[in-house]
Amino acid sequence: MCSGNSIPSGSVAEYGQRIRIVSAAQVAASEVAGPLPEVVVLGGRTLFQDLYTEAGVANGAIRYTDRDLVERWENYIKALYAGGEEVISYFDREVAHLDPPTLGAGRE
Repeated sequence: MCSGNSIPSGSVAEYGQRIRIVSAAQVAASEVAGPLPEVVVLGGRTLFQDLYTEAGVANGAIRYTDRDLVERWENYIKALYAGGEEVISYFDREVAHLDPPTLGAGRE
């Protein structure tokens, strides 16, 4: 759990995966026709595309098992990861100097 502008040491997600940050510029060429979908690759064999309602509420997922499709997405994600920045250096540069968020901030 984080409080204020601090993040847990080690910069790993809850289940032990390393976290990296990619910029909008790094995905811009892939978003010419629209935003990239939110996808999850499992075991190199299955791809899920998460679906949301117009209000942004989770609304299920589409499962894909075509090996070529799964492999293309997995390779794309690996390339983004390789070109990404460690979350600690990103946080130190972009977030640490900000005031901590306050309850109700941004609400009018």
